[in-house]
Amino acid sequence: DTGAINNAKDMIESGDALGIFIEGTRSKTGEFLKPKSGAVMLAHQMNCKIIPCCISYKGIKPSFWKRKYVHFGDAVTVEELGVTKESPREYRDASRKLMDIFAELRKHDIG
Repeated sequence: DTGAINNAKDMIESGDALGIFIEGTRSKTGEFLKPKSGAVMLAHQMNCKIIPCCISYKGIKPSFWKRKYVHFGDAVTVEELGVTKESPREYRDASRKLMDIFAELRKHDIG
């Protein structure tokens, strides 16, 4: 919502880090969900980089009690993800490319 976006912009402008689940929520099965474009849109509007972070676990089903693995990728600009203008299509495509980065980060954790 607009209140959340304005709060996020205020945090970024003040130099704070902001974490966003690009899928809009956590997956109950551990499978990737369809990405939302809000994180990419916000990064584009605020002219900031995205630091991919993948939280995963080993096993079949996620659980609060299972060991979690957290991996950070290299910072990426929205231009590197293909965003050149404020276009919903570019935001969606960039969000899918970002999910590919998360998939690469997760590869060695699932098993």
